[in-house]
Amino acid sequence: MRTSAFQHPASVRLSAQGRVQSVELLRIMAAFGIVVFHAGSPAREFGYAGLVVFLVLAPAIELGVNHGRRRSAWALFLNLLVPWALWSVLYGAVHLGTGKPVMETGSAPLSLVVGTAIHLWFLPFLFAALLVLGSVKQRLPAELLFWPATLGTSAMLVTASLWYPAAQGWDAPLVQWLHAAPALLCGGAPRVARGAAASGLAVVAAALTWLCLSPVADVTIPYVVGTLAIALALALAPAADRLRLNVQSAASCMMGVYLVHVLALGAARRILGDSGLVLPLSAFILSLGAVWALQRFVPRARVLFGAWPQKAPVIGDKPGLA
Repeated sequence: MRTSAFQHPASVRLSAQGRVQSVELLRIMAAFGIVVFHAGSPAREFGYAGLVVFLVLAPAIELGVNHGRRRSAWALFLNLLVPWALWSVLYGAVHLGTGKPVMETGSAPLSLVVGTAIHLWFLPFLFAALLVLGSVKQRLPAELLFWPATLGTSAMLVTASLWYPAAQGWDAPLVQWLHAAPALLCGGAPRVARGAAASGLAVVAAALTWLCLSPVADVTIPYVVGTLAIALALALAPAADRLRLNVQSAASCMMGVYLVHVLALGAARRILGDSGLVLPLSAFILSLGAVWALQRFVPRARVLFGAWPQKAPVIGDKPGLA
């Protein structure tokens, strides 16, 4: 199958580390954006673009670099649901210790797929999405996935003024799932021939333009900024390769930063108060340092962040710790 002009994250040349370093740098910036969002900064909508970045990249990589490799349900369980369960216990214990309700959101059964902290909703959601994608890509050719994903993304962006305000009264994580759907669909558009890719890009660009002309709070800025950031990171991939950019050591900590940053924000806020971008920046640095140190000096602690000491198994492999 020919690769396209559409710069799908899997279509650029990988570095010696097996990663596109401009995209890895974007992952770091996206994680910082999420910290900005949860800090309640005035730039929170721009920060939420970080989640859009992660939601596009996860299925894009699954259908690109990992297209010929289906990760088993067990591998996804180890990478996503084990950390989710461990951090749910940890955050629940923190809530009990500080006199807060154990569950931050809603009532059962929906709260059971969130966890004890609202930001944990992302892990079960991603587990289900990647499990479905892994099954679908084995049964359907990429060309059949491209237009449904592209048109689905565009339709949801164009109609955001209808569905997003209506969803505000929903319990978590339903509103988060709905908000995530266009990004997930966008990442689900795999590499296709040049002509189809150009047409698909034009359709999505038109939808984003419509979203700019008819702005929707919490949707327009995250989606426009997030998609433009991905496009820029992919366009700069050759330059990053020439410069021998290597941010992998920090980028490998980003799942951990996502999981731990709420605790870091609480600690930083006690010292700094709500001090603009200083608060999220301090919490991000604290989170990054803690995760890096744990992964470096306590290898078995990597299970907290979905990074098992032994490579996660594919179908037919047996799990285990090295």
